Formats: sequence, structure tokens, C-alpha cells
Amino acid sequence: MKHMKKFAFLMILAVGLSSCDLFNVDVDTNVDGLLSIDVEEGMAKGTAERTHFIDFVSITPDSDEINDYRDRINGVGINNVTATVASVSKEDVVIYQDSKVIISADGKKDAVYKLEKDWPIENNNSFPLYDQDDFYAEVAAILEDLETFEITMDGYSSQSGVLITIKFNIGAKISGSIF
Repeated sequence: MKHMKKFAFLMILAVGLSSCDLFNVDVDTNVDGLLSIDVEEGMAKGTAERTHFIDFVSITPDSDEINDYRDRINGVGINNVTATVASVSKEDVVIYQDSKVIISADGKKDAVYKLEKDWPIENNNSFPLYDQDDFYAEVAAILEDLETFEITMDGYSSQSGVLITIKFNIGAKISGSIF
């Protein structure tokens, strides 16, 4: 009987520990990608003051933090999304409001961010993409599978014949199990 009480206690303890968050971990990580935009001279959809462009980059989430928990992920949360100008080939370039950043993956709803104001494109300028219209939730759903996804920028530039490189950074919190 004495051994049965110890056994019952150990069973209750084991069930209690396995049902709590003791074996879960949250890891902050970043997913980055460089998007090269080529605003060509004389694009058909443009005018002298507004030249249309559309370019994309494919990104595969890959870091030590992600790879440690890749097969045991319970969820993904988004802390922030930022775009930083890495380079621009001309001065006085503006990407106009209503241009769009689209994050997409096969079988997932697109996460669309519409620029609310004009972006002056100067080296090292950073632009936070806020959680507009469930943008972060849609990005999180895309990242949950940790598969390749695309970031597309579809918009209008104040100048044609310009090359722009933008570094996108997605700050994410990955929840997973250590077992």
C-alpha cells in the first residue's frame, strides 16, 4: 500500500508536469531577405512622375533558432516587420503611398501592407510595417510552416531608371517544445 501511494504520487506529478508549459520554449529570431527593385526606364504603366514597378524575393526561413525547433513548433508570433533601404542608385527617389508589400506562400492567404504615406528612399532609412488590418497574423500564418515564402513590392516610384535594394526583416517569436 505504501508503494501504491508513492506510485500514485509520481503518476500525478508526471501528468502535471507534462501538461504544463515546463517543456515549452519561446525563441526570438529574425527572418531576413534582400529585395532588389529595378524601376526600369519608360515602363508602360508609368508616367514621368510615377513609374510602376513590381519585384519579389523568395526567402527560406533558416537560422539556428529555427532549425533547433523546426519539427516541434507550436506557433509563430510576429514582433515586428521592418524595411530598410540598403542601397539606391539615385537621389530624391520616393516610393508613393498606396504601393504594396505582399508576403505570400503557397496555400496561404496573402499578407498585404499598403503604404500609408510616401517613403523617401535614402540609404539606411528604415520603415516599420505596422500591424495594419491583421497583417501580423497573416504573416505569422505564412511563417508557421517555416517553408519558402515571397515578399513582393508592387508600387510606384518618383523616378525611373533607378535600382533600389531593400532589406526586409521579420522579427518573430517561435514557440516550440524541447522534446
